[in-house]
Amino acid sequence: MLVDKLKEYLDQAEVVKTLNGDLRDLTQAAEEYPEIEKINKELKNLRSKLAQATEVAATKEKRDSAKERLGLLKDILLAEMTEAGETEVSWEGKKAKLFSAMRLEKQ
Repeated sequence: MLVDKLKEYLDQAEVVKTLNGDLRDLTQAAEEYPEIEKINKELKNLRSKLAQATEVAATKEKRDSAKERLGLLKDILLAEMTEAGETEVSWEGKKAKLFSAMRLEKQ
């Protein structure tokens, strides 16, 4: 029964993958596509120039440091909740919950 559900899931995932490829092909075949690509290239260049601005670069560095610290704090919280046998912790109306998840892997 579970194997059938997994097979159905994987079959549906393949359908979605195929449709995404078809959509990409149709988009690239459109007559407006070269103009869109040209605009995207210009946009990429402008974003690159903006990212090199001193204030922007400094703020991105601060954000990246804050994200790294956030990830470390999350790992610490997860470890301490697991160690204490807690599945939920609340503070000022916000909750951290542990839950199980499924991940598909190729063999």
